[in-house]
Amino acid sequence: MKTPENAVTYVYQAKLAELYCSVTATWGKDLTNHSLCIEVAKPCQEALYICKIDLNSCQLWGKKGVRSFNMDGRRVDVFWDFRQAKFSINPEPCSDYYVALVSKAEETNLILS
Repeated sequence: MKTPENAVTYVYQAKLAELYCSVTATWGKDLTNHSLCIEVAKPCQEALYICKIDLNSCQLWGKKGVRSFNMDGRRVDVFWDFRQAKFSINPEPCSDYYVALVSKAEETNLILS
């Protein structure tokens, strides 16, 4: 993924797989593309997991999906759906999308929408 021309970053605290984590979501935008990069880390540590989603309007495969990773032996899923997402001049969508981080131990842990 190339470096976006315009970006915004949000930092959240969430309990994933019984651990309190820092979740950083960076939305990017350039002339032809939107992107999302999610980083999950334990407090005071480097990222344990990085999920990069390219929302190229020509490629429908990137608009809905799931990726999984293990955190201390427990599975965490990242679900997203951008098929109906509405974008404005900002890097992040303004409506009609979701990103959810879910672990088996606790139901849905963090939803961005």
